[in-house]
Amino acid sequence: MITDVAMPRVTALNGTGCDSTQVGGKCAGLDRLSSHGFPIPLSFAITVSAYHDYVAQNALADWLEDLSRTPLPDLGQLASAEAEVLRVFMDGSIPEDTLAAILEVAVPMLASGPVAIRSSATAEDLGSASFAGQYRSFLRVTDIDGVISAIRQCWASLWLPPARAYRTRQQVDVADLAMAVVLQEMLDPDWSGVGFTEDPKGVSDAMRIEIVPGLGEALVSGRVTPHDFVVRRSNLEIRGADGRVAPNFMESLARVLLQVEHLLDAPQDVEWAYADGKLTLLQARPITVSGPMTVFDDGFDGPVGSADAFTPRGVVEMLPGVLSPLVWTINAVMLENAFRDVVSSLGDVTFDYDRAFVGRFGGRAAVNLSALQDVAAQLPGGSPEGVEAQFLGQAESEASTGEVPGGGASLRSMVRARSAQADIKDEVDVIADATEGIIAIHVDVTKLPAREFVAYQHAIRDLAWRIYSAELTASSAAVGSYQSLVATLCRWLDDGEAQEWAQRLTAGALADHAVGVVRM
Repeated sequence: MITDVAMPRVTALNGTGCDSTQVGGKCAGLDRLSSHGFPIPLSFAITVSAYHDYVAQNALADWLEDLSRTPLPDLGQLASAEAEVLRVFMDGSIPEDTLAAILEVAVPMLASGPVAIRSSATAEDLGSASFAGQYRSFLRVTDIDGVISAIRQCWASLWLPPARAYRTRQQVDVADLAMAVVLQEMLDPDWSGVGFTEDPKGVSDAMRIEIVPGLGEALVSGRVTPHDFVVRRSNLEIRGADGRVAPNFMESLARVLLQVEHLLDAPQDVEWAYADGKLTLLQARPITVSGPMTVFDDGFDGPVGSADAFTPRGVVEMLPGVLSPLVWTINAVMLENAFRDVVSSLGDVTFDYDRAFVGRFGGRAAVNLSALQDVAAQLPGGSPEGVEAQFLGQAESEASTGEVPGGGASLRSMVRARSAQADIKDEVDVIADATEGIIAIHVDVTKLPAREFVAYQHAIRDLAWRIYSAELTASSAAVGSYQSLVATLCRWLDDGEAQEWAQRLTAGALADHAVGVVRM
């Protein structure tokens, strides 16, 4: 581990020239933009020397070295592994000279308004790996305690499972790995987004610009679908998806993006914000995505090649859109365990717990249809075909063979479904009361001591876990109700017609193209 004792613990990003080995990729990119005259927010780098000071003061070097050699935790251990890393970094003491240097710049900035705290690792924004979404960022931080807490969590995020998995995937060397942090003026933009100076979807002579109203974090995290524009590089002709009209600043933005590419001598992925008639650049890094963006693999997608079939139906409502590694690792373990809770509650059902109920493909959540079918086959009144029909609107096996399952044991399913519905109502009442209680006490997490923050975080996760379990229990009850519906319709229709009408009633007007099953 290399420590430069002469390097300041905090340095301004004003174009004077910063070494990425001392300030990380994000800070170095900002400083480089500033050196070419592009507008950036008021920004400071808390250098890797500050990180090294913290590690040395708290004797963490051996612990981190052991951690780097430890195999990645499986899905069921992600939460505890993350909590342990956060605990270590939240409990340690920051050297007095490092703390003084941070306060010297942070206090005046906070006097002018909120700030943003962003991670800037030395292994970041590389030509072959961007690490986008792997490390922590914090927006609208309003007080010094929140700044210090956010810096600690940025340091910790270097060693959280998402970043470790991505480094393994990209074969990034961990030697001399360190984390700098950006302390930055917080903007309140009218529009923000990302611009790719070469279209990642393969359109020739084009750049692609994605924009959202307000802050761009929702776009980067995948929570919001952006407005998408393609700009021809040769003449700056702008075309919006579905004929959408571009904002009046779009041509100026496109010109700036081409200037960035020219001066940095490589195609760039640029984050930007537009506020009060002014364009500000927040980050620029080499483009690392090639080909259609829908098939990217950041190391958190499931493996291709198993016999199990996955579908987004039944889970996309809970986890919509493209999920960043951070969002996925937080939610996947809760959703997986919620499925396992439901299976355990069913009684004498055997299941291979090395097999996952949920997966992520192309960045999107999917549920293991094959696993659910195997569970259903063991239940009185359950059927694999019924589960398939419930999720997909029709059972592929029925479509190919012409055979449909009967509803012979559906009375048991009806009793089971009604019992589950009563339990669900009670659970929903408990969850609603707990949620309202949390909202009512208005906890300011930025002011919690480290241990109380971690405990609060675990309490929120436990509540989310119960919410997932309640929703999945409701889905299980729905399958039982579906079988009961088929049995009822069989009083007047034959089996085939009963199945067809049950599928229509439960699947609604869902278009065929919106229903998918994929074998991974």
